[in-house]
Amino acid sequence: GPGSFKEYMDLVYKYPRIVGGCVWEWCDHAKGVKNPDGSVNYLYGGDNGDWPNNGNFCCDGIVLPDRSFSTGAYEMKEAYAPFRTNLEKGVFEIENVLDFTNSKEYTFRWVHTVDGVEKEKGEFSLEIPPHKKAEFRLPEFADEKAIISAVDISYIRNADGENCGGKSF
Repeated sequence: GPGSFKEYMDLVYKYPRIVGGCVWEWCDHAKGVKNPDGSVNYLYGGDNGDWPNNGNFCCDGIVLPDRSFSTGAYEMKEAYAPFRTNLEKGVFEIENVLDFTNSKEYTFRWVHTVDGVEKEKGEFSLEIPPHKKAEFRLPEFADEKAIISAVDISYIRNADGENCGGKSF
């Protein structure tokens, strides 16, 4: 898959003359062969006994040969998300990386979980013009007995309700 995809997109957003983030290989080029135990092996680049073969098939797609998502697909979704969100000292900074759309076209949903159990949730709206940033503060979350306390923020497009990405903290 597309290693360091987010870092590459960071450069695209930082330098206006860079073009990138293009997906060259949507799916892995491999053929599934079922084993006697029911498991599947994926063969490519001469593994099928085909000759002559130039061996240039590859398994570096966004989706796996069975069209399930690879980790690269999830990385791509985050990198292509319409907003970049960071957390510093209890304050969320949200950057609108879209070229023409104000963030008011989206709803930001948050969920606070403690040790995997949902404790609180909510949503908010912000009006952030394209290529601008805004700050937002959520309520203080304190659970001294927690092993893992997390906040997830999702970006929901108002027009169709589609989840367009998010970030976990």
